[in-house]
Amino acid sequence: MELYKNVTFDPIYAKIILSGTLEGLRFLHKIKRVHGDIKPNNLLICRNSPWIKCVVIALGSSHKIGP
Repeated sequence: MELYKNVTFDPIYAKIILSGTLEGLRFLHKIKRVHGDIKPNNLLICRNSPWIKCVVIALGSSHKIGP
């Protein structure tokens, strides 16, 4: 994982990363699962010009909730 210190991000990138993370979590909750280990290492950021996408990975730690 690359760590960036003292780097400012364009707000659009922050929005894309947050939106992708929330979309993945919303899907998991819709199918009655909880990820259980959300952290930067479990987010995959795909950067192919001209777009960027963020997806939640490492679903092995997810747990079923409810009946």
